[in-house]
Amino acid sequence: MKKIVTYTLLLFSAIQLKAQQSATFKMKYLPDHKYTTDLTMGMDLNVNMTGNQAIIDKLTAQGITLPLALKLNVNLNGDITSGKKAADNSFPLMINLALGDLSVNIGGNVMNPLKGKNIGVKVYAHDTPDGKIQADSSFVNDKKDTAKTAMNGVLTSMQKQIKFPDHPLKVGESFTQEVPMNLPMTGKMGLSFTKTTVKTTYTLVSIAGGKANFDISQTMDLELTVKTAKATLTGDGTGKLVYGIADNYPLSLDDNLKMKLNVTAGTMVIDGSANLNINSKYTVN
Repeated sequence: MKKIVTYTLLLFSAIQLKAQQSATFKMKYLPDHKYTTDLTMGMDLNVNMTGNQAIIDKLTAQGITLPLALKLNVNLNGDITSGKKAADNSFPLMINLALGDLSVNIGGNVMNPLKGKNIGVKVYAHDTPDGKIQADSSFVNDKKDTAKTAMNGVLTSMQKQIKFPDHPLKVGESFTQEVPMNLPMTGKMGLSFTKTTVKTTYTLVSIAGGKANFDISQTMDLELTVKTAKATLTGDGTGKLVYGIADNYPLSLDDNLKMKLNVTAGTMVIDGSANLNINSKYTVN
């Protein structure tokens, strides 16, 4: 009898261990839930300019010397509240975003562009029966925003941020996602992307305690033109993703990118390097 119990326990342990070696992931929103986000971003940028002495002299007259060191810090908070599911499996979403902390340090001169004020964005949307988010209306600082098409583009990009494979992932397995960089309103601003490669590889490192831990590696190759000017941005980086299996939603995301910048406009050339850190925390209730 003791042997049977022992074998049963060993078999159960083996099944549990095997179950923690793979999982199926499908990021989605559920009805009657609240999703919160707390994101902080910091960027150190160093740039130099050559080829246009007139502009360099103007910057010098304003107390700006080259090469220029710029530090940017941003804090963004948000929440998404989902309502009850309708008969067709759709449900409403209310999205709140608040940009409340933005500081810029240019050559030692600290500025606060928001001057202590917040920028608030509210979007009324719905999750369609096929799982896509569609914006119904949006407001910026309580004023109605008419850029519905642009907002739908932003929501679509949010959903495509992490697209997991349809099959179960095993520990040690990787998948790569290539997402085009499409910014809303670029056409109206005269901007055109000629290269938009942002490639991210996720490697499942472990599964424990209902959480999946991923290592992240990224490469970036962007090229943007506007009239006679051209800008390129290349780089690579690493990060960590902690994913909640029960809620099918991230718990935290830490990312570090090292980038090179080049801008040419006539005789003027701007070269720079940047270090970007993004730290995000998420909760689901």
